[in-house]
Amino acid sequence: DHQLAGKAVLPLAMTLEWFAQAAARRAPGGQVVQAIEEVRVLRGVTATEDVAIWVGNPEQTSAGLRLTLELRNAKDQLQVRAVARIGAPLPASPGISAPAALRPYPHTLTAIYSQQLFHGARLEAIEAIDGVGPEGMTLKLRTHPTSERLLPAPVVRWVTDPLVVDGVFQALILWCREQRGAPSLPSR
Repeated sequence: DHQLAGKAVLPLAMTLEWFAQAAARRAPGGQVVQAIEEVRVLRGVTATEDVAIWVGNPEQTSAGLRLTLELRNAKDQLQVRAVARIGAPLPASPGISAPAALRPYPHTLTAIYSQQLFHGARLEAIEAIDGVGPEGMTLKLRTHPTSERLLPAPVVRWVTDPLVVDGVFQALILWCREQRGAPSLPSR
């Protein structure tokens, strides 16, 4: 359900979830993964590759604990790198306001998923796009707090929600295409 140029590829959102899971296992009692930062896709990952997550030694900084995370293939080639920030749970976000001066989005969801995006049914995260403009867009995304929708393995509760994360990436592709005339894929 995630193909580029006819090749099944691993969604970056799934890699970020695996990074968050690995970092959460290394978090000391009472601490959580606050952020996955400094993400860098160095090489795309096809769905047929064997991969492993490498977790570096914890580094204590003034902002908290940092862990370097890497996704490597069976040839030990680095494919994705990031840093996890671990610390005390953060307060709830106050939310953000919708951008001003949005106009209706001109395409249907059917057209989006059949003509503009490369996501199959299990990764169709966008439920509605309320508006779009130079400052951004507003939309509704599907959520799925466990792995049962995406992975044929024992069900686990996500640290992040890869469906929502990928939905944000999908929205970015659509916004860039609408505002800049070309899509944008997450790579950094």
